[in-house]
Amino acid sequence: MICTTFAFAVISIFTLASTAPLPIRPRSPAAQNTYITYRGDGSPAAGWPTRTQWLTFEEAWTASLPTIQNSCTALASGPNNDASETAAIKSSIAHEAASSLIPAEFILAILMQESSGCVRAPTTLWQHANPGLMQTAMGRASCNVDGEPVVPCPEETIARMIHEGTSTSSGLGTTLESCVKDAGAGVGTQDDGVWYRAARIYNGGHVEGGDLGVGPTPCYASDVANRLVRPFAQSGCEAAGLLVRSDGDEAPEDGGVELAPFDARVQRTIGV
Repeated sequence: MICTTFAFAVISIFTLASTAPLPIRPRSPAAQNTYITYRGDGSPAAGWPTRTQWLTFEEAWTASLPTIQNSCTALASGPNNDASETAAIKSSIAHEAASSLIPAEFILAILMQESSGCVRAPTTLWQHANPGLMQTAMGRASCNVDGEPVVPCPEETIARMIHEGTSTSSGLGTTLESCVKDAGAGVGTQDDGVWYRAARIYNGGHVEGGDLGVGPTPCYASDVANRLVRPFAQSGCEAAGLLVRSDGDEAPEDGGVELAPFDARVQRTIGV
């Protein structure tokens, strides 16, 4: 999608480009005690994780599962996913990864940042609609139609939501494949920084001044990097007070979606 950060009760728009991720509060005790706020251009030289440091898809899925299973009620968006809906998310991610060559764990990290895995995630609106699990810019697939959650969410709709956000063959302008290309490398690249630049582009449309901490949702790329190497419940990025939105305002206090367990008592910032 281009830019995401949901604030609920009413859909709040935090950006000029579109909308932003859905805030979910931690539901379980901390299992990982360090969130790293990353700054700079996304390169390993600036301290960002290499792909060899990422969790495997299975590890990332297991870490994300408690949040996925409780995500819809946390968003006040209908009942939580049932087992078949959650299984369809996993299988659809694996299918898209195999056909697009976008790593499954990266697709999952973006999905968690956008919707926390709620199949009935609401549609954010700005210049256009951003529906579904991936909050895809101008997407069509959704299990929340005109504010009415669809129960159950059909497997084919779940697959379509993930396809629209990932593959250029969906016919949409902003997909993970297109963002990786725009980030300056082909799919399958050995340039590890391309994934974090692609995350920034998926959120805000472009990389501003070489600093991935500048954009509509400032902590977006840093959050995605953390999701790829460790589970967390509440982003410690904004607490660092270092990141600003591209419009010059401070980041919203509740911006960003939270994932599995994280203890905000310990945080460090690198790349500054």
